[in-house]
Parts: sequence; C-alpha cells; structure tokens
Amino acid sequence: MNIFNTFLSKCNQTDNYTRFYHTKEYLRFKGRETLINKAKLTELGQTLGYNTDSSSFLAKIHKRIHGFESCTGRIPFKYLEAIDVKLEELKLCQELDFELFEIEKSEPRFPKKGFHRLAPAIFRMSEFQENTSEEDAIQYMIQGDLWMLYASITYPELLIIILSSGKKEPSYHWLTPEFTVAKQWLDFGTLGYANGITRIG
Repeated sequence: MNIFNTFLSKCNQTDNYTRFYHTKEYLRFKGRETLINKAKLTELGQTLGYNTDSSSFLAKIHKRIHGFESCTGRIPFKYLEAIDVKLEELKLCQELDFELFEIEKSEPRFPKKGFHRLAPAIFRMSEFQENTSEEDAIQYMIQGDLWMLYASITYPELLIIILSSGKKEPSYHWLTPEFTVAKQWLDFGTLGYANGITRIG
C-alpha cells in the first residue's frame, strides 16, 4: 500500500455502463441542430439570459450545453423547450436507463482499489489483487486499525460503498439514473451525493 493524495483516481471503472445513457443520447440528439446553427445558438443564449454580443458567448453557451448533456445539476425547462425535448420522451429514456442500471447492478464486481481517508485531502490507497471479489475487498478494508477511519470503494456512475468510522457493516449508495421534476427545471443532482441515490444498509 502507498500513500496517495486526493488528486489520483480512487475509482473502479465500469467500462460497459454509463449512467443516464439513453437520456444523454436523447439530449444530444435533440440539441444537435442548435449546436451547429449560430442563429439558433444566439436565440438560445438570449432565452437563457446570456449577453450574446460578448466575445466569450459561444464558448460559454457550448460549455453550458455540455453540462446539460452530462445530466448533472439542473436543466431549465427553457432549454428543454428550446430544443424541443418532450418530458414524456425523457421519462421513457429514464425507464430504459433503469433497465441498464438493473442489469449492471446484478453483475459481479471485482474492485481494483479502495481507500481510507487519513486526514482531509490525504488518502491511503489499497490495491486489490486481480479478480478479488467485492466481499473480500470489503473485508480487507476493515481489517486492522484502518477500519476505524472512513473508507470507500467507488464505481463511477454506479455505486459507492461506504465503510463508516468504527462500523464494520458497509452501506451501499446506488447511483440510480433518475431526475426530479421541479417548477422551473429538471434536477439531476450532482454525481454521487444528491438525486438518484438509493441507500441500502
């Protein structure tokens, strides 16, 4: 084991799974025509309150659209209406995303690494041997004195397993592909700690 700082990856990649896959594809498809049409981009920028005469307008609006298409945070209905997104179609995409989620959730997982937090922004990485089961990885993480610290095994966009201080029973935080409908926007939360988390344990 080595000491790593917070900037190194502490995640176990889930190569065959993307959270909100169908929703992201749908938003990209609906927004494609707007992205390549300067007049439509300008109109969209005005709708969203941008200064369209600014030299940085195009860079800013492209960055904002990319954020929307990533399905994190809040997507205003003004934007969805401007690119002709239908809520019924989005909900169908969500159903399809849940089907993918349930398939991925049922697959066996073999994490490559986990970490203990030693202090703010300082982590101790644990690397597991190839084909180590999730159950064995959890048992490894709680052995010795380190289990008294906060520990975690993370699969991006799918699951965060948390081993809380002094507790040997893990809690599973599933990152379900769901959004909530608010008055002026759809809220996708922030990945990992907001909407779409189902806690078990």
